Amino acid sequence: MNLTDNRLQELENSSLTHNERLLLRCRLASEFIHIGQYEIAREALGELWQGVGLRPKVEKLKPQIAAEVLLQCGTLSGWLGGVQHISGAQEKAKDLIFEALRMFKAQNQPAKVSESQYELGMCYFRLGSYDESRIVLEKAFDALKEDRNVSLRAKILIRHSIIEIWTGRYHDALSILEKAREFFESSGDALKGRWHSQRGLVLRRL
Repeated sequence: MNLTDNRLQELENSSLTHNERLLLRCRLASEFIHIGQYEIAREALGELWQGVGLRPKVEKLKPQIAAEVLLQCGTLSGWLGGVQHISGAQEKAKDLIFEALRMFKAQNQPAKVSESQYELGMCYFRLGSYDESRIVLEKAFDALKEDRNVSLRAKILIRHSIIEIWTGRYHDALSILEKAREFFESSGDALKGRWHSQRGLVLRRL
């Protein structure tokens, strides 16, 4: 049994309540999305997943859980839509993520609002709306200034640097990555690796 199977097997834990299982589905989906395992992420979401850009059935769920489901379904829709070149997928993904963002705001969950903005930034990027992507990511980062979520702050800066690299603004990308250095020093090996990789790419192009 591989690591993926082990992670998915956690969903079979009979001691989990229904709500706990739904949140676990979302957490696992998020983990798989961020390592590029989109099909496994879809499997992790199970019956929550209705298809790319389709709104999940959240009407009977608690607001916190509904928002999380919308966020992960929107995020996965964006990635799958990009990989599979599905027309209109990014706009639909944005709608799902925006709905999640509004719910997180109503619940006074600033870290989740920032996470939603982080994912929105990628939708704008795929659409070629680079200025909008920058603005959303800057808002996501600024909202976390009083938060200790170092990992999310690091991810936001990495994503911002990707936009600047893509648009040929290498000095701006390097500045963003240097700003991120303090966060990556206290992050896990995977994020440190991404930081070094991005920085190396920028330096080669300067």
